[in-house]
Amino acid sequence: MGWQPSFTWCSILSANDLILAELRWLIGDRKPVKIWRDPWIPRSTLFRPHTTPQPERINDFVSSLIDDNAGDWNRIYIEQIFHPMNSEVIFSIPLNGRSSPDTPIWHNSPNGLYSIKISYHLCESLSELVSTSNTPPNWNFIWKARVPYKVKLFRWKACNNALPTYHNLHRRINSISPIFLWCGIDLENTFDTLVTYSIARQTWAMSNISSEAWSYHSESIDKWLHHASVKLTEDEFQFSLWFCGLSRPIGAPLLCLLITLLPTKRLLLLGLTSNRIRTHSGKTSP
Repeated sequence: MGWQPSFTWCSILSANDLILAELRWLIGDRKPVKIWRDPWIPRSTLFRPHTTPQPERINDFVSSLIDDNAGDWNRIYIEQIFHPMNSEVIFSIPLNGRSSPDTPIWHNSPNGLYSIKISYHLCESLSELVSTSNTPPNWNFIWKARVPYKVKLFRWKACNNALPTYHNLHRRINSISPIFLWCGIDLENTFDTLVTYSIARQTWAMSNISSEAWSYHSESIDKWLHHASVKLTEDEFQFSLWFCGLSRPIGAPLLCLLITLLPTKRLLLLGLTSNRIRTHSGKTSP
């Protein structure tokens, strides 16, 4: 934008994260869309599967989930690798022998096209969510951080126990099990997801962040968040927390590799300029 960009350009680009966060693929011929890396599951958190894939399956395409002979979803295979919550949504996606290419659409729009009006109402609803959350005044530092809005919102949700953990989902939809799939025993809550589970600790341990910032022993997510935040700048902490949260749906090894190879400043730059994941083919998914 150059030096001292205009208010208009700042306003346009401030909505960039919100726009990209609501993009997903409309399944057509299923050729370019990857199961675990691309957003394609409607009504799902991040539009991606909740299940962590096996390493050798990380680059599988959505087309591998189709029974070509029947022209329908391979239900047996899908039920084997996905959580029932994701399976039901996948089965609801019509195929109908589509020959049109996969198309990126804006999830909140009825016709899939971006609309300023719908974007405005979405921003308003998020603002109301924040304003009615009894957010203490000293939480303003969250919203003042120089990180994408999605990262700030993740930090705020963590503080308010509003992340889509299985325990929280179970409280809304009784048919969803509150048990964490990785261990099959414990209830999955916010603190365990971000701090105590092995996948979370592996992500923190393999990062460039000092263990003093994240290994603090506490039974309260509030106390842990406060301790960790004072050890890092707010920008660094929010991005670190967000990356740790991402390790849950797409797997710790991939996130650990990214955090280990890139210094914090590069991670900040990566998040500020794009929220898209570059595939091995060189193409960028929305």
